Amino acid sequence: MMKSKYAIALSLIALTPVLTYADAYKQNALCVSGESKLCSTMPVDLPDLTVAQGYAPNTNSTTPSSNVAQDNFDWFSWQMFIALNWPADSQGQPLPNPIGSKPEAPRVWQSWSSPNQVFPGNGLNTSSCAAGKKGLVLFRNTKFSTHSFIEPFTKWPLIDQAGNYVVYDIRMNTIEITYLQNNNLLTKAGQQQFTGTYDFPTGINSTQGATEIKTAWRILTDSSSFANYYTTPATIVVSKDNSVTGQEMCLDVTVGLVGMHIMQKITNPGQFSDFWVWATF
Repeated sequence: MMKSKYAIALSLIALTPVLTYADAYKQNALCVSGESKLCSTMPVDLPDLTVAQGYAPNTNSTTPSSNVAQDNFDWFSWQMFIALNWPADSQGQPLPNPIGSKPEAPRVWQSWSSPNQVFPGNGLNTSSCAAGKKGLVLFRNTKFSTHSFIEPFTKWPLIDQAGNYVVYDIRMNTIEITYLQNNNLLTKAGQQQFTGTYDFPTGINSTQGATEIKTAWRILTDSSSFANYYTTPATIVVSKDNSVTGQEMCLDVTVGLVGMHIMQKITNPGQFSDFWVWATF
């Protein structure tokens, strides 16, 4: 039977860090370099972090026994959030400008590919009303279907005050995509034939591990609220199965970012290398 490391995730809620950490740990600052300022450098590992006895990866809400160990994971999560949301050029490379100076620029993560682009047969075909659209396209593979609107552990979707459903987008970095390609995991047939153990690359030194992000977006109907969000033009595809007219619809809207999950594989500490580090903002 196929064994999977991918099915287990370490869930860590990343809050704005507090200044409690191990002095010898280099990443105990706003930047992975150790400098106390925001930077565009993506953290990829937590080397030299000594994990206290009793602080182990888990998938429940148990309070960690070591605040110091948790603080360093919080720093790591905060650094990921800042680096991924740094303004970028058309190739996804971070600009030299400070993070708040280019509000009109795309973010680093927006250059990453979505499942619609990675997995054959799941993309928007030429007959779709979204074909050729530029900008963010939110479709059924990005949690856009009646049943997949349901929030985890509830029976209901997330609906905002204007009566609109929250919509979602998923992105993967090139490290994860290359792993899927090299192991013939881009199709259902390839996944069924796979007999190994899922073992996505882990970050170490300056090499980033497999990383995914999932973003949640609110449809903005009042332009006066735009300043309260990071906004972007988007096309929301409503399939004919979910349309009251029986015809596919493409809605051109402005959406505001309201949530982000970041998941990354790391090498150190060793207790965590089989898991994904999760950060939620």
